[in-house]
Amino acid sequence: MKTGIQSKGTSPAVSGFSLGTLILLLLIMHATAPVVRAASSPLVEQARRATRARDFAAAAGYYRQAAEQGEAEAQYQLAGMYRAGLGVPKNTEKAFLWFRKAADQGNAKAQYNVGMMYQKGLGI
Repeated sequence: MKTGIQSKGTSPAVSGFSLGTLILLLLIMHATAPVVRAASSPLVEQARRATRARDFAAAAGYYRQAAEQGEAEAQYQLAGMYRAGLGVPKNTEKAFLWFRKAADQGNAKAQYNVGMMYQKGLGI
């Protein structure tokens, strides 16, 4: 039975941007977007201010401190920094570890990223 929908097995391309550039842009947009959020720890707020100031090394340091204290949002953000190499050396294994910690606490964005990393065989 034909449904009239045909798949050619291709996905639309975004011309002019590499995957790394798109990830970097998404990370920056997410970190700086004015979104209503639950109350964050002072460390996470410091990390967000550092990100807006483009001081990614400082942001990573603040996120790391909060992530080690078990804050899921900080774990998610630190994972993204490791994946993109922002403020820290690019390291997909560490990115996967931090995404997994955040995912285990119910962070939906981290759960998605864990799935994508499994699908692509990154960091596992």
